[in-house]
Amino acid sequence: MKRIGLFIVNLLLITHTLQAQHPISGIIQEAETGLPIGNVQITSPGSAIGTTSNADGSFLLTTDKNNIHLTFHHLSYKTLSRYIVLHSQEMDLGIIQLEKLPVNLDEINITGGMVTESNSPITISTLTGKEIQTQLGDQPLPLLMNSIPGIYSTRTGGGSGDAELSIRGFNQQNIGILLNGIPIGSVENGLVYWNNWLGLSHAIAEIQVQKGPGVSNAAINSVGGSLNIVTSNPKETPDYSLSYRVTSFGNQEISFSANSGIMENGWNVAFYGSYLHGDGYIDATNVSAWSYFLTLNKQLNAKNKLTITLLGTPEIHGQRTLKLSDQEHR
Repeated sequence: MKRIGLFIVNLLLITHTLQAQHPISGIIQEAETGLPIGNVQITSPGSAIGTTSNADGSFLLTTDKNNIHLTFHHLSYKTLSRYIVLHSQEMDLGIIQLEKLPVNLDEINITGGMVTESNSPITISTLTGKEIQTQLGDQPLPLLMNSIPGIYSTRTGGGSGDAELSIRGFNQQNIGILLNGIPIGSVENGLVYWNNWLGLSHAIAEIQVQKGPGVSNAAINSVGGSLNIVTSNPKETPDYSLSYRVTSFGNQEISFSANSGIMENGWNVAFYGSYLHGDGYIDATNVSAWSYFLTLNKQLNAKNKLTITLLGTPEIHGQRTLKLSDQEHR
């Protein structure tokens, strides 16, 4: 009786072993180049069946099912799903092609070059566009940085826009000044003439200051630190504003901004313009300055975006670099 029982058990085991085991093989290649792809994960959802392709793209797995759903997954390629009906003991799927995943880079990382404060080992400070608009007034842009520890800025020449900036004792010749990640300092000595950027404050979205040496995509003089000015992008909805500003010493500024929003043709346009004039806060520091900032962008397709930016500040201003003499003071 025991022998009969053992015989039945062995027969069942042999039957289970001999149950149809279907080898499935194939070669995985890149769709564009035809090159083999290794380390592709081949799995069947809801089961423990799976394998990985070899360096030459080949793979082999077995299943006891007549129908099977396979997925081919790789980090650099689009995931492919195949439903396979097995008509024979062995099945060769032949060449399986995977398409590359597109690598999309965020535009603000390329043109803005901003650093995330929480993840950066560099000492950084950030000023928002709202802070700039409410605190700057008639001052040159660098004077707003005096609120940041380790930064010193002062007027030079006494005229509108004349200023200099230092970070922890390093003057502007050792500081990288960037606009949307692009160096704007003089190619001769690295200096920035701030009077050329009088109207830029209306178009600023954010200013980020890095103290000490940092990493940059451009070869710049950023031993002492760097200052990155990021301009505003056009808004998705239409927006218009008109403002007037007057100082206690008589300088007056009128500014206008307009955003078209996304139009039917896909274009998005933003314009900022201003006119500043006055006699200045001391004699011979008069100013007459126009400024404009125009940016246009269009999303051409899922991968490409076109951005055009024009800006300038045609201006005339006076300077008074010498102190009053005793006779003039009297």
